[in-house]
Amino acid sequence: MAVQIFTAKHENFRYNNNSGMNARIIVNNCWANSSGMHGGGPVDALIQWGVKLDSDETGFSQYSTTGPKTGVSSHDNWGRNTSDSDLTRYLENPDTHAHRYSGVPCEYYIADGEQFSIAHQNTGADNSNHYGMKQYNVMVITDSAGTVYNGTGEFNYTNNTGENVRLIMGFLKLSGSTLQHSNLLIYWGPSTAEQNSASSQEQRGIGKWCMVNNPLNNGGFATGNPERYYGPNEFWLAPGDFFSVSVRNSSQGQGTVGGYSFIVMPESGT
Repeated sequence: MAVQIFTAKHENFRYNNNSGMNARIIVNNCWANSSGMHGGGPVDALIQWGVKLDSDETGFSQYSTTGPKTGVSSHDNWGRNTSDSDLTRYLENPDTHAHRYSGVPCEYYIADGEQFSIAHQNTGADNSNHYGMKQYNVMVITDSAGTVYNGTGEFNYTNNTGENVRLIMGFLKLSGSTLQHSNLLIYWGPSTAEQNSASSQEQRGIGKWCMVNNPLNNGGFATGNPERYYGPNEFWLAPGDFFSVSVRNSSQGQGTVGGYSFIVMPESGT
């Protein structure tokens, strides 16, 4: 296991995992000024991770990434060891301030060959330190344990390892239009006839390390949506069990699985 620490001011952050192992990325502290330039409207910082990030090296098309992404509109510091973290941000009735952080993870996993970035399109604009990324402090731990799955679209997994596994949901997001008519559906169990299920309409992301939208610390609150997520953040599968994520749309719904991030940990730890 190797540990790297990255700390900087007024720079975007990008990490390429060429370690030959999985990488665990913990955002300890980050501050991206979302204020618009010259009186313009606020702009979110964009967090992306997976096989392919946006072709623009600064990371700002909203369309080309094939992995999960989320935005954070921040005027303050956030991260694992701040007052705005996945361990602390759990207001029962999130205000506007809390909504800016909802669905943003403080911890990420990427496989060998994948990338991770936190960036803001106004970083360095007008040769000013006022806009965009103000500072970050990020830890990267490389470790070979488990298998990482990052992507978009429906997800299906069958446990063919021959042993029990933990499937950890780090991030899951519903995307599209008229999402009040769409639901994310999660099924798992030994067969389609004997399955467990959970559902959500959350548009900004749910997961074990997400701020606000984390059932462990917030009772399943889904910011700005009518249906809460009461399901687990971890799923325990016996040999042969399956796990799946899909979308159910009504006649007016146009939702898709906008991004997912799972890590599967076998009982043996390898």
